Amino acid sequence: MRSPVPSCLCGYLMDSVVASKELMFFQAGILVFGMLVSMVLTLACRRLAFRFGVLDKPGRRKVHKQPKPLLGGLAIFVSFNLVLLVLWLLGYIQRAQRFQVFSIAAGGLVIMVVGLIDDIKPITPRIKLLTQVAVSAAAAMIIILGDVKLSVYVLDAHDVLALLVTVVWVVAITNSFNLLDNMDGLSAGVGVIAAVSFAVIGVMQREPVVSMLALAVGGSCLGFLRYNLAPSKIFMGDAGSMFVGFTLASVAVLGVYTRITDVPRLAIITPVLVLAVPIFDTASVVWIRWRNHRPIFIGDKNHFSHRLVSFGMSQSKAVFFIYLVAGLMGLLAILVSTLKLEQAVFLLLYAAATFVIIGILLGVRRSDTGEIRKD
Repeated sequence: MRSPVPSCLCGYLMDSVVASKELMFFQAGILVFGMLVSMVLTLACRRLAFRFGVLDKPGRRKVHKQPKPLLGGLAIFVSFNLVLLVLWLLGYIQRAQRFQVFSIAAGGLVIMVVGLIDDIKPITPRIKLLTQVAVSAAAAMIIILGDVKLSVYVLDAHDVLALLVTVVWVVAITNSFNLLDNMDGLSAGVGVIAAVSFAVIGVMQREPVVSMLALAVGGSCLGFLRYNLAPSKIFMGDAGSMFVGFTLASVAVLGVYTRITDVPRLAIITPVLVLAVPIFDTASVVWIRWRNHRPIFIGDKNHFSHRLVSFGMSQSKAVFFIYLVAGLMGLLAILVSTLKLEQAVFLLLYAAATFVIIGILLGVRRSDTGEIRKD
């Protein structure tokens, strides 16, 4: 029986990765370098957080019992930019794309600074949400000015629509990672998986800058994750979760997904699949709050991870389960560009069915008081 996965996938991977040991070592080197730098900086930022009292205190809607330092996002940000600086100085970032890379770094700086201010001096939930939306929209405009905008086949003829979708995409993904950061190791781990997925796709699509940016943020998250897995020693805070979300959203927009596909109109699905977990988490939380007539800016325990815990999992198992789902979606995203139309449609239906099944299984949940009720 013929395999439903075309042999061209193996060909692309062989030509792009296996056939070039130097490329493999280079890609791994970026990831490892970012990880090592981030590990050192995370420890340094942890000490700074304790020294200056930048701590996240326990609360009714939080799962930790002791105050945790909040400057992990600063470590991720500095690590990412140090990796980019080294790549820039070594000449791996081509002159034609330096302005694009600079715009992403500049937008990330704006995101990180505003998030850091909120970590140091928290503001009310309503103002916080409005500020995050406004800042992420401003950061999206910065990368657009740097010529980083959505340019998939279906939107090429509609420049204004492409700009609008770019802003909406960046705002949505930036804030979805912020919402996803609700359990030890969750946002950082999903960020690593998404980054590696984008890196593989970048190699297959022959876009080295996309791969380098993805691996830089992936390595930075991986080094931080060493100290963020349960029981965590530090949190990334709003500065980190928003920065990771913004950077991955920008990497997704920078990528071109039509170079090796026979169905260019399906290429727009690729980044959606890679980031399906934070999208699902945000959409489900907003839906539950809206249906229960609660303000969407007030935090609760209706997130994907919380609902898994209410379903009977430990926190570590819930996070690992979400890793598996994120990894599966990343793999499906890698496969999309190598499939024929009917195969790609089947794959997308499979991805959608996965989240429908998860939603059904979590349809009965525990409330904050421990009672069982229907959503």
